[in-house]
Amino acid sequence: MTLVFNQIYFLFIVFCIIVIYMLKLMLEKYSYFLYPILFAILGGCIYGPSLVDSKPLWDDNHFLFESTRFLQASSFIEFFAQGKSTARSWPLTYSFLWGIYHFFSANYFVYKLINLFFHILNAFLVFKLLGQVNRGFSLILALIFLVHPGQVESVSWIFQLSTLASTTFLLLTIYYCSKLLKAHSNNKYLTLSGAFFLISLLFKVTAILLPIFILFYLYTYKSFLLKKKHVVLWLVLLFSLSAWRGSLTMGGAVNTPIEKRSSHHYLVFDKMHQATLSHSFLSQTKKNSITNKYDGRSLIQKAAAKIHLVLSSFGHYLTNLYSSENLFFYAKTETLSLVNTFQGILFLGVTLFIILFKKFKLFHILSSFILFLCLYIPISGIFYIPYMKYSFVADHWFYAPLIGLLMMVSILMNKIDKTVYIKSLKVLFLFSILNFSYSSFNYSQLFSSPVDLLTHNIKHNPKQSFLYILVSEFYYKKSDYVSGIKILESWPDKEHIDILNMKLFGYLKLANYEFASKTLFKLAEKAFVAKNNDLVESYFKLLMKVNPKSRYVNMILDRFY
Repeated sequence: MTLVFNQIYFLFIVFCIIVIYMLKLMLEKYSYFLYPILFAILGGCIYGPSLVDSKPLWDDNHFLFESTRFLQASSFIEFFAQGKSTARSWPLTYSFLWGIYHFFSANYFVYKLINLFFHILNAFLVFKLLGQVNRGFSLILALIFLVHPGQVESVSWIFQLSTLASTTFLLLTIYYCSKLLKAHSNNKYLTLSGAFFLISLLFKVTAILLPIFILFYLYTYKSFLLKKKHVVLWLVLLFSLSAWRGSLTMGGAVNTPIEKRSSHHYLVFDKMHQATLSHSFLSQTKKNSITNKYDGRSLIQKAAAKIHLVLSSFGHYLTNLYSSENLFFYAKTETLSLVNTFQGILFLGVTLFIILFKKFKLFHILSSFILFLCLYIPISGIFYIPYMKYSFVADHWFYAPLIGLLMMVSILMNKIDKTVYIKSLKVLFLFSILNFSYSSFNYSQLFSSPVDLLTHNIKHNPKQSFLYILVSEFYYKKSDYVSGIKILESWPDKEHIDILNMKLFGYLKLANYEFASKTLFKLAEKAFVAKNNDLVESYFKLLMKVNPKSRYVNMILDRFY
């Protein structure tokens, strides 16, 4: 899109925001119908570019559009069948996407449109929840949730329907729990909140620690409800559901075939039906997991490492809240920095000071802080998440925890609502919304082209080898092996095991047997250093099949046998 078009489009977004605010003042009594429409218009304007010429991203193909288990499932029931190969940790996500696929096939626009619908619905639910705390700031904070650049990834990545839908039912659970408190244990609200909680967990375990927040809230504000047997049974049910889905998710995270592989290039070989190489070298590739990284240390050292990871990761997310410069679909590798850790410690210290200092009279902020912790801890690094072998952070992980932070801000704004600073703060927030809208609009354009998105990430994050592999994979699928190899050659460490395997595949497709032989020799050399004789043998056999007269045959025989 041209610069002129971007400017015109941004002016239209500004116009939409002004209209929303003006209509809020003029048509307050019609807000029930007005706000969803205006949220939809604004969300469509900002995230529209990612829907244009939509393409699947990263593991959308692996888990969905190129997965035989997903495509050939005879019924959505198969995703719930524990003990079978078709079972999934997030069965409702797969069932929902399976249903969409059978109606719309690989029409990617429809999938992303549904994601956008859930995001707009979530923004409206955030608006309704914050309105119970602070009506004056609920619209502004809900708009921040709607337009923040950190949300682009969740909306534009098809498989993140899991995050969006899970958050929708998480918000509905909280909403009906708040109704429950006002109605003094109405059975209808108990049933609805329990049902929505289960649905949320079946989409994704985002809400797995939510029962802790609910228990705290009941104990703090409506403790008499805990004396009622049916409320206690309801809480026991919530905790049981969390334990059940958590155990199944953890089992899926470590037992699925993809998690037994530590390098992305093996997925590439599988998808292209080129599994000619042994997979026994996988164990030699170190995972980027905090658990593996600190295996040789004491329990105290491991605990310190976990705390460092939690604080530093939060510092990263906190930076992204006010600056979009670090927003990348594939996060930078330098997440664990002292600056990020300091920001995490500072936030924690200020929050605890506000909670404990009685002069502020803001004990109510403790409940929203507990909500934030319950949503943040599962993705903080305390627990292993499969993606962590690539990066400790991902923008879509912070989608739900942002709600807890906005709740905290809403309570703070309620405290200063009658001061002279309130108008200045509203103006500041409105300017932030405009800035976020423009950043989100520009960022979302990258998601309509996987190659542009990957190239953007490589430019700012040249140390991630699998970015180069993904770009080369894109070219390989188009049979443009020369461009794929050229991308791999630009990676600083040309001897990286993943890069060598991908280059080998390209050379074989181009019938460039001399370069393929040289690459096989380098791979055999790495396998020999790793004392993996079986893999050396596999590479040698492949070399004999590809180019038996190559000089590298004798070199392998002389050096490794």
